[in-house]
Amino acid sequence: MTKIISGISLLALMLSFWGCSSSIGEEDVFINQLGKEVRLDDFKGKVVLMNFVYTSCPNRGCEQMALQFLRLQLLMKDVFGKDLYLLSVSIDPDKDSQAVLKEYARKMKADSRGWLFLTAKPSVAERIGKKHGVEWKTDPDGTRRHKVVVKLIDRKVDVKAIYEDLDTPVEKMMKDITKLL
Repeated sequence: MTKIISGISLLALMLSFWGCSSSIGEEDVFINQLGKEVRLDDFKGKVVLMNFVYTSCPNRGCEQMALQFLRLQLLMKDVFGKDLYLLSVSIDPDKDSQAVLKEYARKMKADSRGWLFLTAKPSVAERIGKKHGVEWKTDPDGTRRHKVVVKLIDRKVDVKAIYEDLDTPVEKMMKDITKLL
């Protein structure tokens, strides 16, 4: 009986980490740049590097993170889309529709087999962002200011590294990712 309770507790903890409740409902669904439904649960058993972006970011920080992801996509092509996934979660779902994300992904040369741009209902984006320590403020002109957060998550859904600096070398991320593969 204790093992069953421990197993249920572990499952609840894992679902809580991903921002999901134990009953997966519509609020837990993201839409990727191809218009397909995605749940963060879909990536259990994979290594995930996840960042939080928005396509109209005027400060180029989001674009710089995207360029880091592009380098990882190219340098880690043997595991990309198999054991390693890159997730860019929009913090501005009102503007970042599936069509906007598709165009942004094309511009960033993202390979959709392993690099997904995700949008969701605003309440889901806000909840997931808060769970992962991403906070933003919206200026009167609609510009969002947010903290840089990139999380490296292992196959067991444990956060193994948090990169909060745009200048984190891709080589460091690669080294950390390789340890988890």
